[in-house]
Amino acid sequence: MTRIKTILLTRPKAQSLELADSLKATLPDAVKCLISPLLEIQPAGALPGLSSFQALLFTSVNGVEAFIQAGGKTDLACFCVGGRTEFAARAQGLNAQFAAGNAQSLISLVCNTLDPNHGPLLHIRGEHTTGDVVAKLTARGFSTRDAVLYRQNPLPLNSQACTAFLSGKIDALPLFSPRTARLLAVKLHENPTWPRAHITALCLSENIARELPELGAVKIAKTPSRDEMHRLIVQFCTKSG
Repeated sequence: MTRIKTILLTRPKAQSLELADSLKATLPDAVKCLISPLLEIQPAGALPGLSSFQALLFTSVNGVEAFIQAGGKTDLACFCVGGRTEFAARAQGLNAQFAAGNAQSLISLVCNTLDPNHGPLLHIRGEHTTGDVVAKLTARGFSTRDAVLYRQNPLPLNSQACTAFLSGKIDALPLFSPRTARLLAVKLHENPTWPRAHITALCLSENIARELPELGAVKIAKTPSRDEMHRLIVQFCTKSG
């Protein structure tokens, strides 16, 4: 018989709530979601003038939201790292298309679609980022710059999460970013009495998994996308035991 699995969601609040709602709808009798965001998204910085750019690059839904909050309105082409980001961009009226869910696929899409001679590119991002999008596109001949429009401020684990760790009630940790994984690793290091040998890390990618050497098991999504992570979590929660 499959028992109810308890998972701890540590993404920013909006993304954690969205994922929790989706999992509860899919697995109403198989999953309990605890939410303790380890990052808080706050607007920061200002948009440059957009008239000189041929396209915008988005590597997260947070980037799209920060762009709109900063007053961004444009008919420029937008290239998004994955389907969820593209959906968010199109919902805001942006002319967006999406790559296969990681930075390298985004870079390949841009290189196969755009001409470096037709103008620079603008990468909308947060204070912390991965993938070296600007550097890699610059190496491919594109003039590319960053616009840092939000911060990802660290948060402590809330009391509910700490109690669940201490009592051994957490079965899995879905992790979507290396920085969140590093923050969680610090929390575990600071609390060596928390049992963890039974906890499974469910990771978006291998570079995230490398940040968590202290857990009992690690599983990695087949591709770095939100849909594959959802499938990985569902698979874990419906497994007997």
